[in-house]
Amino acid sequence: MVTSRSADECVVALMDQWYLNYGEPEWKKQTEGLLANMNTYTLETRHAFQKTLDWLNHDSTVYMSYYTVAQLLHASTATNPAPRHHPEQMTDEIWEYVFCNGPFPSPSPLPKEKADALKHEYSYFYPFDIRSSAKDLVPNHLTFALYNHVALFPEDKWPLSMRTNGHLMLNGKKMSKSTGNSLTLRESIEKFGADATRLSLADAGDGLEDANFEEKTANANILRLHTLLDWCKEQVTDQAKLRTGPRTFHDDVFENEVNDLINFTQSHYDATNYKDALKYGFYELQSARDWYREVTAESGMHKDLEPKSIQCARWPTPEKPVDQTIIEAGQYMRGTVKTIRDAETTLLKMMQKAAKGKKVLQENAFDPKKPKSVRVYVAKEFPEWQNRVMPFIQAFKKRMAQYGAQTAFRRTLPFSEIHVLNELSTYLKKSLNLVDAEVMSVDEAHAHEGEAGYTKSIIDTSEPGAPAFEYRNV
Repeated sequence: MVTSRSADECVVALMDQWYLNYGEPEWKKQTEGLLANMNTYTLETRHAFQKTLDWLNHDSTVYMSYYTVAQLLHASTATNPAPRHHPEQMTDEIWEYVFCNGPFPSPSPLPKEKADALKHEYSYFYPFDIRSSAKDLVPNHLTFALYNHVALFPEDKWPLSMRTNGHLMLNGKKMSKSTGNSLTLRESIEKFGADATRLSLADAGDGLEDANFEEKTANANILRLHTLLDWCKEQVTDQAKLRTGPRTFHDDVFENEVNDLINFTQSHYDATNYKDALKYGFYELQSARDWYREVTAESGMHKDLEPKSIQCARWPTPEKPVDQTIIEAGQYMRGTVKTIRDAETTLLKMMQKAAKGKKVLQENAFDPKKPKSVRVYVAKEFPEWQNRVMPFIQAFKKRMAQYGAQTAFRRTLPFSEIHVLNELSTYLKKSLNLVDAEVMSVDEAHAHEGEAGYTKSIIDTSEPGAPAFEYRNV
């Protein structure tokens, strides 16, 4: 006798029984064919199945097919108060008819219309699209399922995919009722709400590593969701204040970024990478919204791009292909603003350090605290010094970090930097508290060499995709 975790007594008896020979060569070959065509989502899962097929010997698993008809066989207080079928009616011949397109038996213990109802349910849900289970079941349970589906079902009913995952930790520690570190799904919903729980579970992690549900994250998600909901309500209320008419460059950037994020999110949903789906479909989508809201603060957001009700909406599908040139232009804008803002912060720190050390600054040194303007120098070609190897590698690494590999490897940009920066100048002046923001080519700047506010050493550092800039007091 064995006592289970639920304190129930389990009586185990040794009896004569049949075993299935999973090592049989032809059966194994067919199962390997199933695996080759099945989506496992990760290479680790595929390799685990392959290793298991090399040594597995005995067991049995096909209950997934039973799931499809169970609701018609068992009593349910909600939808089916009494069972519609009796166990003695479900003979081998009936199961053969339902699952394997066998002949309908005559005489039959079950009316044909009831057998057809079972067959309809099975045919609708099979083959199953995905089986999601724990990684420790690959060496036994899940591999048995592959073997048995090959043995019992036609190929068009074989599993389409299996996804495995690790276990779930709570606040970075293993769940354990004995230590009090446990949280059920119902408790989480009662504590944080369904939406915050969903976000936190998605953020907990994917793949075969153990996921980690953080209660701090769940609490923070409550605020995130309320903030987002309040903003959506404001947009619905203030529709009349939104801009109409011709679209601007910033409108096009935002629309393409939203469509690009939709595509990224969809691809990660398809791959069951829910943490990345959350990243692109929730966090980065709001970041794109925030940038668009800031950069159009004076003119306002366009009404065509306002949030729409999703109450009856399906998953959004972009109406036209994403323009990657516009996507790169948007990344370029944000990167340039950050670089200019960081440079001013560095200057302020240098001034504070100099003041503490009682160093005297140059008479005409730039003072970020006084009224200021900035000139941005745009280069069409890389400077001559980049023909030297080490400086080029250092600059290239910087470009990789700022703009990504695709833009960094390209020696010319697919958009006009001067045009993009001119579109950005209004936002630059407002966000950096500038009197003016002037954009010019390196050639134009060299024509002013010797004049105040045009420093050759700064101008010469400009390169395609990484403009140089120079502050001056006015």
